Amino acid sequence: MCVSLPHRDMALKAIRSLQVFAAPRKIFVITARQNFAFFQSKLDSHFPLCLLDEDRVIQDITLRVLQDYFARRIGDIRRAGWYFQQFLKMSACNLPDLADHYLIWDSDTVLLQPLTFFGHDGIVLINPKTEHHSPYFTTMQKLLGIGKQVSFSFISEHLMIKKQYMKTPGSFKGR
Repeated sequence: MCVSLPHRDMALKAIRSLQVFAAPRKIFVITARQNFAFFQSKLDSHFPLCLLDEDRVIQDITLRVLQDYFARRIGDIRRAGWYFQQFLKMSACNLPDLADHYLIWDSDTVLLQPLTFFGHDGIVLINPKTEHHSPYFTTMQKLLGIGKQVSFSFISEHLMIKKQYMKTPGSFKGR
């Protein structure tokens, strides 16, 4: 979970909802160091929370570095934060003590009831959406060379990731 300063209160609700309805072994929160005291003061010391400084998750990559890069390349830093958040979510696969699967959860999403993340066959379930956010598909085309392939969107507030697939590009073979 990546948390920015304006979203701390909502993130706290999201964290508590995950604890109640998802029963995680540990919750990793990637946020600015200035937010650590807030979460530490609001959650019991036995709560399975691990706070990570967003500027230390990826070596030599910070929001400031990406903003500088965007400013030089395109003269606009507005999307730097979104890209930084995506890089942080992908880099989470390298965290120590991470399970074989890890859940990426948006900090502004509160779980209201238990949710199933795996099918009976052990395959990760996705939550398809009808959302069509053009920049998402434009970026997918530019980065992967593929356009929209299905009638739904993979844009979701959460996604269960198999650590091995995220760590090893090209290891996903349709399962």
